[in-house]
Amino acid sequence: MTAPNKSIQELLRKYWAGESTLEEEQTLIQHFGDDDFPMEDDTADAIYFQFLQEARQMSTSRDYTKHLEQSPRPTARRISLWSRAAAIAAVFIGVVWATFHFQHKAAQDTYEDPMAAWETTKAALAVISIKMQEGTKSMESIQELDKLQIIREN
Repeated sequence: MTAPNKSIQELLRKYWAGESTLEEEQTLIQHFGDDDFPMEDDTADAIYFQFLQEARQMSTSRDYTKHLEQSPRPTARRISLWSRAAAIAAVFIGVVWATFHFQHKAAQDTYEDPMAAWETTKAALAVISIKMQEGTKSMESIQELDKLQIIREN
C-alpha cells in the first residue's frame, strides 16, 4: 500500500466510525470523484462516494428552495383554525335544526278523558302480563328437572 492509499483508508475508517470532519469527508468525495480515478474500482466505498458526488452536482444544478418559497403551504395553525370554524358551524346548524324540528311537534295528549286513558293502560298491561306468563310456562319443566337433581345430590 502506498502512502496516499493508506491515508484514504484511514479517512474511510474515520468516516464510517462517524469521527471524520467535513474537510475529511470532502477529501474523500473529491478522491473518489476524480476523473483520473480508475473506474474498474467498484468497491462499495468508491460507489458510495461517486453517488454522493453525483447527487451533490444534481442538487446544486437546481434550486429547489425557490420552488418551495413560491408555493405556500397551509400551516398547521391555519388548518386548525379552519377545522375549529367548521366544527362550530356544524354544531350551530345542528342546534338550529333541532330547535325548528322539535318546536313544531309539541306533545299532545291522546285522550281527553283521563278514565279512558286509565282503562287503555290497564288493558295494555294485562296483555303484557298474559304474554309474560305464556313465556314462562315452558320453564316449568326445567324447574321440575332442577328439583330432581337437588334430591339426587342429597
